[in-house]
Amino acid sequence: MKSSLPEELKSQIQVLERCYQNALETQPHLQGEVSLKLVIDRNGKVKQVELTSSALKVKGFESCLLESFRAMTFTAPAGKQETSISLSLRFHFQKSSMSS
Repeated sequence: MKSSLPEELKSQIQVLERCYQNALETQPHLQGEVSLKLVIDRNGKVKQVELTSSALKVKGFESCLLESFRAMTFTAPAGKQETSISLSLRFHFQKSSMSS
């Protein structure tokens, strides 16, 4: 069965959103893009994650993201070979339109 990493990542997005929500508590206007490089081992475990760039520059947030990715497991890559993936994530806070 072939899997799509972006689809699998969507199922784990709540963990990443939690990092962002925590950072918003101290920096309410925080937004921007982070780029990462993941190395996924032949069993689907994240073997290595590196923050290659960040427009947010908030150490606590960046550390939370890295720890969250290290804990993730994905479907084993095709051919059971270690694989590297680069991805960019954009974080943007939108105010709720709910009225009180």
